[in-house]
Formats: sequence, structure tokens, C-alpha cells
Amino acid sequence: MKKSIPLVIIFLILLLLLELGYTLIKQDHEEKYVVDNYNVTELYKNDSYYLSIDNGTEYYKYQTNINFNKTTNIVEKILTYNVNNIKCIYPIYKENSFIRDENKYNDIECFYNGTTYTGDSLNGMVNLNAFRNTIKENNGNYKTWDYKNDNIKYLNEGNVYLLDLPNVFLTVTSNDNTHLYVSNKTIGYTEDFPINNANINDSGLAGSYYVYPNARGQITSFGYVDITTGDVGEITSPYKISSNSYANGSYKNELYIYDKDASKQYKVSKVRVSESSKDNKSLYFDGEKSEFVDNSRFSNGLYFVTNNDGMLKYYARNNSIYKVYNGDEAHPVIIYRGPVKGIKANKNYIMFSNDKNVYVYSDTSGVELYYQSVKYSVNENRYQIYVR
Repeated sequence: MKKSIPLVIIFLILLLLLELGYTLIKQDHEEKYVVDNYNVTELYKNDSYYLSIDNGTEYYKYQTNINFNKTTNIVEKILTYNVNNIKCIYPIYKENSFIRDENKYNDIECFYNGTTYTGDSLNGMVNLNAFRNTIKENNGNYKTWDYKNDNIKYLNEGNVYLLDLPNVFLTVTSNDNTHLYVSNKTIGYTEDFPINNANINDSGLAGSYYVYPNARGQITSFGYVDITTGDVGEITSPYKISSNSYANGSYKNELYIYDKDASKQYKVSKVRVSESSKDNKSLYFDGEKSEFVDNSRFSNGLYFVTNNDGMLKYYARNNSIYKVYNGDEAHPVIIYRGPVKGIKANKNYIMFSNDKNVYVYSDTSGVELYYQSVKYSVNENRYQIYVR
């Protein structure tokens, strides 16, 4: 009997180790189940859960990167609310709800007149306070409870203020193209760098490096600013790139530039300039995958997609921003209503501008004002974001 007890303990330890090992190596999954008369399709991919929830007539989409140890069937309950023919839901997750200290939350989503909206995007259109109280009573979390915008503070440079996002670095070029403004609020880092009246059409990010032509006209070298450290330097080009060129965009920490006169594409990293074109084809990135396409497609301007991070795609239409989950173009979600310019996606952050302001959106913070200035214009060509 005494010998059997240690054997049982060893057996239990082995079971725990097997379960732990399975959790660590478990890959993506897709599960379908029903909760409170709603169909739930749960896709786990890239360390995030993507949820499609519907009842045949209403359609809702959610994404969360909460750690559920890669388990399945994470939705435990679906709360509902109807007001003025607007139908709204809020999913409650099993085991643990959102952790308030990490400011994580789900937004209410509503279905109205054939379109899905986030609760935030309906501000001024419908009052959801009663539903928020119901969510709170069910141990859900919603960002406006006890929410204080203490992180937004004014800085001295041109009446700029920034939301405190620890891993986000913002660059804005001055209206006369002579300076690059770089800021990260968390580390208190703000600085203006001279950029030699650079042509912003040939400038952009190569990883954390903002690279720009060192002079107007023919390009023989690039200057750079490491926007995370403030280090500056020069990258010599073995090629003479004509002034009739433009930046296609960034891909895998390199900036791609197409020279129309030479019908060639070049890529600029933090250490070198090299030729990218081969067999009369150049690289194109659609936000999800890269491929080499015929050079003729670049002659009139072909730019890498910046509003797509693979599983999620964003686009502006009719003064609204739509989010598409996992290619489901038939059921997009409106996350913002208002004038929009220049949508840019980087990891879990989406940013967009309307000339003087830059707004940030994520599934764990909603839409918030990130940057505002009376000194700089922030149209889509003049600002870049880098997420460390």
C-alpha cells in the first residue's frame, strides 16, 4: 500500500507534464458550438482567438489575445440588449473575464439595418449605459468604467500630445520636409532630426530605422534615424537611383523603392542597399503575403498594403472605418465613424489620420486620440508608426 502511493503521485505528475506539453505544442484550432442560441465559430491562430457569432440574421465578430492556454469553447455566455431596433451583444468568457489592471475589454457590438457596429462607434446614436451596467453585473469588463484619460499630456513641441502606448513610436515629417519628429511617450523621448529636405516619396521605415535620400535628385546614399534610440547615420548605395522613383512600402524590416527610369526595385535595410528586382519582376506585399509581379504594374504607382495584418483587414468607405475578420467581406464591422485618411496597421495597433490628428484603435482599447499637433500635418504620407 505504501509503495502504491508514490506510484500514484508519479502517475499524476506524468499526466500533468503530458497536459503541459500538449498545451505548449498545440497548434491552431477551429471549433463550432452554440451558446445562448447563437452559433459560435472559434478560430485560434497566431496566439489570438477570432470569434464569429451569429443567429442566422445578426452577425458579430470578436478578437482577443487573452491567454486561455489554447483551450477551446472560450465563450461561456452571451448577453443581449435591444433598443430602438438596434440589437447588441456582449460575450462573457469562461474561467476568467478580462483583467482590468491590463485594461483589456470587449466592446459591445450591435447589429442595425444589416450592418455590425462596435458600441463605441455608435456614440451619439444610441445610449448603451443600461447594457453596460448589465455587463458589469455579470463580471464583464468595459473600458469606460472608472476610465480616466490621465495618460494624455501636452508636450512642448508644437502643442503635441500623445497617448501613452509603451511600444509605439511615431514619426512625422515637417511640412517643409526638413525635419523628422519622433516620439515615444513612455520613455519621454521626443526629438526633431534634420533630414536634408528629403523627398518623402522615397522615404519610410526599414524596421526601426527611418531612411531618407540624403539629397534631392539622383540618390546615391540614404540617411537614417533609429527612432528607438536616436542614433543617426548614412547608408551608401552602390546604385544610382533616379529622382523618378518612389517608395513601395516596408516589408520584413526593409524599405522597397521602385525606380521608374531603370524599371528596377531596390531594398534598403539598416546596413545596405541592394537590388530586389529579378527577371523583370519586383516584390509586392498585399498585407498578408508577398510575391514577385511584373514590373509594368509599378509604372503608375504600386504600394504595399498597410491596412492588413493578415487575419484582419481595415478599409475606409463613406466616412467610416470597416474591419474585416478572416476574409469575411460579407460581414464587416464598423469601428469608427468620421473623416479618415491613411489607415496603417502594425501588429495589434491600427492608426488613421484626419490631417491634424492621429487616432489609434485596438481590440483592447477601442478608438482613442493618439497624436495632435498645430505644427505638423499628419496626412497619410507624413506619419509612420513602429511597434517594438
